[in-house]
Amino acid sequence: MKKSGIAGSVMLIITGLAYILVQSSFITPPKGDDELDMLKSSTLVVVLLEENPKTDAKLKHNIAKLKVYQDYIKTYNDNIKALAAKYLSISAGITFKTMSEVINLSQNERESYSYLMYDRSPVSMPGGGPLTNFAFDFYAKQQEELQGMSDDYKDLINFDAADPKYHGEDDYRRLEVYAKSKKGASVLMFMESLDMIVPTQGSLALCLTGIQKQFNDVNNPPEAKGKKDEEKEAAREKARKDVAIARRKMLLVWKDELARGVTELKIKPNYAYPFKLVSREEFDQAILTKDTSCCLLVMYPASKTQGEYRATVNYEHRIVDAETDEVLVAAVPEVRNGGMPPSYQKITDKQFKDLVTAEDDEVK
Repeated sequence: MKKSGIAGSVMLIITGLAYILVQSSFITPPKGDDELDMLKSSTLVVVLLEENPKTDAKLKHNIAKLKVYQDYIKTYNDNIKALAAKYLSISAGITFKTMSEVINLSQNERESYSYLMYDRSPVSMPGGGPLTNFAFDFYAKQQEELQGMSDDYKDLINFDAADPKYHGEDDYRRLEVYAKSKKGASVLMFMESLDMIVPTQGSLALCLTGIQKQFNDVNNPPEAKGKKDEEKEAAREKARKDVAIARRKMLLVWKDELARGVTELKIKPNYAYPFKLVSREEFDQAILTKDTSCCLLVMYPASKTQGEYRATVNYEHRIVDAETDEVLVAAVPEVRNGGMPPSYQKITDKQFKDLVTAEDDEVK
């Protein structure tokens, strides 16, 4: 079954097409409250990754690369097992199974579960063509269909271990939650992108918190809207407060995300507010401890677009409050000639300056 839902963000344009302020993320269940009720009453299976025999065979003569591949899988599994129950309260319980274990459950048992997946699609089909989402169908009745889903999923989750220079720049990677529809098919309920292809605990914490916020927005919908003018003013007031928080707190910048040659000395003339270049360990620590004094500059894969020659992941540079995990500001690079957005970009000193200009326009 093709995926039938997509997560989104409520966004306020503040200057041209390049910059947006993100208020909150949410997704509306595709079929009303039935799937949401099913999710809340079910046990959520967090699907663990497992090795692909094809990849093991391909790398058997390159022990170093094989170990990298195996370590990637172990890292993801260890981190998601450590954090899922801590950050998610969207179901009656949580358990962990591999895809191989899931497809060997009885039909009744599979249908009693909802599922949390790591996903790297959409991908192009062999020989090219439009982007296609991976077809998860945990509630299929034929074992052949289930086995095909499992085999294809293992092919999808390879982490490109054969190429040590690749770090996921072209991966629209995310976590997704599926529940059973009234017709017995898999329905995508929530999804949130990961800022790392092999997520650290900090990366997973941001992602899982995003899913929980989406669930909260749907499970406890806001009160009836007021007049449009009042809504706009409330949104702008929220945006002004978000900008003030982003400027007051120390902005942590993961130094590996900076473009070559960008240093503190080059950033300072363009960004007059507190910032600090840090290791990924320091970055993650601020997330996991909900540091009240910091914000985070996050490279966020927001979507994927099929171009004439190749698919492109569309990234945002987001400022996230480490204390609340709220997205305060998101900077979107301008589109290139032909209307295609740029793909993965290291952070430049100019982008700090452009972000400040956008914030200035908003708080005038």
